[in-house]
Amino acid sequence: MPKTWKALALSGAMLLTLCACGGRDAAVTPSAPAEHTWNVSPPHTPVPEPTPTPFFSAADKAYFFHRVPKHYSFLSGAGGWSTELYMTGGEDYSGSFAGDYHDSDMGDVGEDYPNGTVYHCSFTGEFAQPERLDEYSYSIILEELTYDPPEAESIEDGVRYITAGPYGLENVGELRIYFPGYPIKNIPEDDRVWLLSAPELSEYTLDELAEKELPGNTYVIHNVNEGQLFFGSLPVFYLY
Repeated sequence: MPKTWKALALSGAMLLTLCACGGRDAAVTPSAPAEHTWNVSPPHTPVPEPTPTPFFSAADKAYFFHRVPKHYSFLSGAGGWSTELYMTGGEDYSGSFAGDYHDSDMGDVGEDYPNGTVYHCSFTGEFAQPERLDEYSYSIILEELTYDPPEAESIEDGVRYITAGPYGLENVGELRIYFPGYPIKNIPEDDRVWLLSAPELSEYTLDELAEKELPGNTYVIHNVNEGQLFFGSLPVFYLY
């Protein structure tokens, strides 16, 4: 009888040991790695630069252009010029766009054009599939751009019209789109000056802008080669 009791006790102890091992193994099962683990690299370990990656899938190209403003402006706030860019494509939001540049010089007159001179350009085009750089920025290629040849002249109602290039979209290599929350200090200072004309940022000085992030409804298209910035805003109801 004592042997039987000892055998039962030994068997029970072994069973508890096995259960404890199983529980310990379950407790240390690794979970999925946290996103952006490279941001917590140990000291002196180089942090890799973000590399462009496709924005999910081709089907989401329409979604990308659906969530950004449909109207962007490039201007300085001085003089009578601006370039306006409009996303087109209806509900498809395929990345197609149209726009217009104009610059009025009412002092440039002549016998046949006493009402001044206007430089203008109407253009259309399409953006390629965006590539994500980080949480707040995307790289995009200007895939197509069409406009009339510059320097063609015509006179109408006493105004001389001269065709020009699409100012702000000339010499485009890479464009970048910055979302709300993007640190403005990451934009080169010489380029940053264009943001002083954005309605949500006009109250700040250039130095103050460096301490800010893009506001909650402001988006920027950056012509990196030329250092020029378009800005656009979503209607308030889009933010809720």
